[in-house]
Amino acid sequence: MLPFIIAFVFMLALGKKLMVPDRWLVVLSVVLLLCYLTTSLSAIPVLITLFVAAPFLIPIRYSDKTHALFGLCVVLPLVGELIY
Repeated sequence: MLPFIIAFVFMLALGKKLMVPDRWLVVLSVVLLLCYLTTSLSAIPVLITLFVAAPFLIPIRYSDKTHALFGLCVVLPLVGELIY
């Protein structure tokens, strides 16, 4: 449960730093929560992906593509873990 809480807080903090809309953060939070609770997925790949991508996302926070890249950093590790 601790890795999930850490990933959740880091995702929300980075999302606020990148000025991701609140609705987008809620949707990504619900996706992460549902994947964590309904399957045996770990939140650690999401945390690692966001931690590695943060230095690249913060300088482009005013770009149009930042929100999409942030969403991909959350969803792709979950999909990859589901497939693998």
